[in-house]
Amino acid sequence: MSTKEFNFSYQYQEGKWQETNVSSCFSQQICNQNLKIGAFNVLWGNSNKFINIFSRNEQRFNYILNKLIPQSDPDILSLSEVSDQFMEMLTSNQHIRSNYYLSHVQRKRNDYVHEVVMISKFPFSSIFMNDDDYGRCIFSIFTDEISSNSFMILTSHFWAYEQDYESRSKQMELIDLSIQTNSFLENVNVPVKIQKAALDASKKNNIILQGDLNLHLKHEDSFIYKFGFLDVWREIHPHDDGYTWDSQKNKFIASIYILDNRRMRLDRILLRQNSHLFKIIDIKIKAKENIGFNLCCSDHYMLLSEIQLNQQPKMYIQKYDVSNIIMEKKTGFRTFPTIIKLRILFFISIFLGIMVAPFGITLLKNKLKQN
Repeated sequence: MSTKEFNFSYQYQEGKWQETNVSSCFSQQICNQNLKIGAFNVLWGNSNKFINIFSRNEQRFNYILNKLIPQSDPDILSLSEVSDQFMEMLTSNQHIRSNYYLSHVQRKRNDYVHEVVMISKFPFSSIFMNDDDYGRCIFSIFTDEISSNSFMILTSHFWAYEQDYESRSKQMELIDLSIQTNSFLENVNVPVKIQKAALDASKKNNIILQGDLNLHLKHEDSFIYKFGFLDVWREIHPHDDGYTWDSQKNKFIASIYILDNRRMRLDRILLRQNSHLFKIIDIKIKAKENIGFNLCCSDHYMLLSEIQLNQQPKMYIQKYDVSNIIMEKKTGFRTFPTIIKLRILFFISIFLGIMVAPFGITLLKNKLKQN
C-alpha cells in the first residue's frame, strides 16, 4: 500500500509556520555555488522518563539545534528519526525559524513514532511517500527558473538489521524504478511547473539520495551502483571506513546499547550517476564530539558534503571501483540476535546475583560469628 502527499515547504513568518506558494519555489540563487548538504539521524529517543535518563533527549536535542546546526551551517539537511519532541523543539527554535524552510510541520498521517524531515535555506516543494516496500521517503524538489538546473534530494530511512539486506536492496530498486519511470509523480496533485522541474531533474540525473540507509554489510555497497547511484564518501575517501555508527568511539552507544560492538556506515549521501549538475568537493563526518558524560548528539554521526552546482556537463565524477566487493552475510562484529542473547544473559546474571546476594551475606556473617 502506498500513500503520497504533495506540499510546498514551510517558512516561519508573521509569527507562525506557513506553507509557501508555487512562485516562492523558483530561485536562481542556488546554481553556480557550493552547497553544504548533509544527513543526520538524531535518534528519536523515548518519552518514558526512566529510559530518558539514559537517552537524555532534551540535552541532545538542544545541542543539535543550538550548537551543531548553527556551527556546521548546512544549506540542506536531511533528518531521520524525528520524534514529536524533536519536531516541537525544531519548529520553536529561533535559529531554525530565521534561517530554514521545513518540508513539513505536521504530517496528515501520524502513524510513526519517528519521521524523516528536510530543512533547507532555500525554498522547495516535496512529495512525501509512504510505502510498505519503500518505507518513508521525501522527494524534495529544488526548482530553478532554468528548469534544467533544477534538482531533487531524496530523504529516506531504510529498514534496519544486518540480516534484512534483501529488503534494503528492494527499497533501493524501487527508488531507482520510481526515478526511471517518474512514478513518484503519479496519483499526486503537483503543479505543472514543479512537475516539469522534477521531470528535468530526473532526466538529467540531478538527484541526491541520502539519509540513514542502514547499509550494514560491505557487499551492500554494490546496491548503490547497481541501482544507478554512487557513494560520495567513497569518491573522496575510497579506503577510509568512514563509520557513522561506531560503538568503539561513540561512548553514548555503549551507555544505551549494552554489549553492542558494531561499527558501520549506516548513513550515506549518494549522487545519481551521470549527473549534469553536481561535482563533489568534499565530505566530512560531524557530530562526533562529547557533549556530556558518555553522551554524544546521537548514536549516529552526521555526514556533511560540499557539492558544487555547475552548468558544465563535462564535469563528471569517477565511478568507484566495486569489482572487489564480495557477497558476505556478516559485519565482522556481533550480530543483532547475538547481542540480544548476550543482553538476556547479562540481565539474568544480574538478577541471579541480586537474588543470591542475601544468602551469601548471611553465610558470611555466620562464618564470621563462628570465627
